[in-house]
Amino acid sequence: MDADVVKADVTKDVRGIETERLTKYLGSHISNYKLYVTRNIRNGKLVIEKNVISRKTKKRMTIYDKAKEMDKAKNRSFVEVYQLEHAFDNTSRFELNLNSQSDTRICRKGNRAIPHDDVSDGQR
Repeated sequence: MDADVVKADVTKDVRGIETERLTKYLGSHISNYKLYVTRNIRNGKLVIEKNVISRKTKKRMTIYDKAKEMDKAKNRSFVEVYQLEHAFDNTSRFELNLNSQSDTRICRKGNRAIPHDDVSDGQR
């Protein structure tokens, strides 16, 4: 049976960073305000989105404190069953949402997660 991956969330956990300070810093240092929009949402999450209408070309990265996420009521039973009480302390999660088959294909091939045409500073 063949299957295609058309959407995926790529995550990276980074330990030892103060998530709240990091999200405030990144939110205030986005240089291309027309191309990217930032939003601060509850629990100190920062969302950085490509400012486009088409869902196919939309890019979104979310940065948040993983320990706060795992401490939510909906996650508590999972944490208890797998004994993860302190596994995510002092951990920032970076989550990139891939919304098209071409994005997931690039990711699977081991290339950059964001296609070259999204690089705004001329570096490739």
